Amino acid sequence: MNPPALGQSSALFPNLEPAGGGGKAAVLLSGSSGLTSSDMELQKMLIDERMRCENHKTNYQTLKVEHT
Repeated sequence: MNPPALGQSSALFPNLEPAGGGGKAAVLLSGSSGLTSSDMELQKMLIDERMRCENHKTNYQTLKVEHT
């Protein structure tokens, strides 16, 4: 089984927003999309991880600019 291409991640996780997209994900999670409790927990974990990655990226870019 081949891993999905980066652009296909939205097809795998349709309720996730693109990185840096704002607070839309919280609205999607609270909606009645038929997700089970474990599905919602997974969605929350994925969103949290995406936010951590975005923060890391921003911090890296800031440091890169400061030290170049």
